[in-house]
Amino acid sequence: MTFKKYIQDETILKTLEALGYELMLPVQNQVIPVLKQKKDCIIQSKTGSGKTLSFVLPLIDSFEVDKKSVQAIVLAPTRELALQIKEEFDRMGRLKKIKALCITGKQSYEDQVMDLKQRAHVCIGTPGRILDHIENGNLNCDSVKYWILDEADEMLNKDFIEDILKIRSYLPNDICTSVFSATYPLKIKELIENLLNNPVFIQIEQEKNKIEEIFYSVLEDEKNIKLCQCLSNELPESCIVFCRTQNRCEEVYEFLKSNQVNCQRLHAGLLQEKRFKIMKDFKEGKIRILISTDVCSRGIDIQKVDCIINYDMPDTSYSYVHRIGRSARVNESGKAFTFISELDCEKALKLQEDLSFQVEYRKLEGKVDLSSLSKRVRYNTKKDTLLTKNITKIYINAGKSKKIRAKDILGALCQIEGMEFEDIGIIQIQNHQSYVDILNGKGNLVIQSLKTIKNKKIKVEIAKE
Repeated sequence: MTFKKYIQDETILKTLEALGYELMLPVQNQVIPVLKQKKDCIIQSKTGSGKTLSFVLPLIDSFEVDKKSVQAIVLAPTRELALQIKEEFDRMGRLKKIKALCITGKQSYEDQVMDLKQRAHVCIGTPGRILDHIENGNLNCDSVKYWILDEADEMLNKDFIEDILKIRSYLPNDICTSVFSATYPLKIKELIENLLNNPVFIQIEQEKNKIEEIFYSVLEDEKNIKLCQCLSNELPESCIVFCRTQNRCEEVYEFLKSNQVNCQRLHAGLLQEKRFKIMKDFKEGKIRILISTDVCSRGIDIQKVDCIINYDMPDTSYSYVHRIGRSARVNESGKAFTFISELDCEKALKLQEDLSFQVEYRKLEGKVDLSSLSKRVRYNTKKDTLLTKNITKIYINAGKSKKIRAKDILGALCQIEGMEFEDIGIIQIQNHQSYVDILNGKGNLVIQSLKTIKNKKIKVEIAKE
């Protein structure tokens, strides 16, 4: 089924075509029409099945572009996932001039307040920071039509539930609420019933698992050498090694780094900007082996992860499902290796019980040769390369401090010969600088021609990534 059946906006259809999206995946075929009817829904579909696009498209299609206030709020359990969802809204809504904000902790609160004062159609963020802005009057919820909880089983656990319920109290009574996840523990299902109004339940039939799951019996103090054997046997171009704690991540990272392996680590103890940079580099293939806590196990979409290694067994079967789901995304296959030590007997039994399969232990053997893992071998292309071919994001060295407003920039751009209103995309104004998407291949024209705004001399150049 093609997207044209449910999506009418020509800018969205043009974007889908540029990105090479032709046919809807099963989850999109079922979810999009339900959200377009503004019905509450519960969606259960395996990791990597296309859930994000199934809510991004109908939301963008529903947005009133000229309306200044926020029309949708999307909540995610981690900052990395929130940023990834924001990037999907940017990608799919760019030609429609949809502005999405990523509102998470450990980022400049003042910059977020400034962004919220400008036009924004959707806010994607973590519950604590979103609630903070609502309670302080920075985020007005009166026009919010859609509320999405991604990775809902994680969102409704004890760490988030209080904030989630507070946020709900500020939202309109007739809001359309949707929850998405690959897994729903029983206690979470009970909470969902209190949040949703007569929801439609959508469960996508699980296809045959494309992940080969292998379990190795190892001794706890042999894990490093077994990790080396596993990596030497597989020689993955892209691999995530999951550890239980931040300290363990650091230890494994230092061990592999000392063996000249091209690797990085990711956990909540790192500065947020560094976390974003590491995730970006891993997605682009600059990093070959990523050692991570469960901060990377939820919803993160990375092209062609060859294998997952559970260096430490996950605490629950749900965590196991989400971890190995980072490999074998849409139309791909992969492998998942799990180390089971003498400390993991109870967890292994629980895993078998919950997932209804028998763990068959193997011995991990082989020569250790990590020399070829020192190099980068994969260059992942960005999803939106074709889409952004004719779009240039420009930087202007003037912003609110010089009393520059969006309409001032718009007016200056429209005075340039050869520029039309349709050539101007999203305008973002900060304290000391502004950013503008220039569409239809007219970026160089603007850079050469735009010299002043409101009779103030300005500097214009291509924005750094």
